Amino acid sequence: MLEGRAGEALVNYAQQGGFDLVVLGTHGRSGLARTLLGSVAEYVVRHLHGVPVLLFHPEE
Repeated sequence: MLEGRAGEALVNYAQQGGFDLVVLGTHGRSGLARTLLGSVAEYVVRHLHGVPVLLFHPEE
């Protein structure tokens, strides 16, 4: 279990864990919803360096 802000915690864990790939699901929010609620997936993509990130949007 990780503690703290989700995006920051995932980036730190991935950088220290020696992972080959990080896979995250996304809600697919855009525009105002993403601005107000934030996006963990977007944070991870922008801040995680050296580890590929695969995003997927599950079908409803």
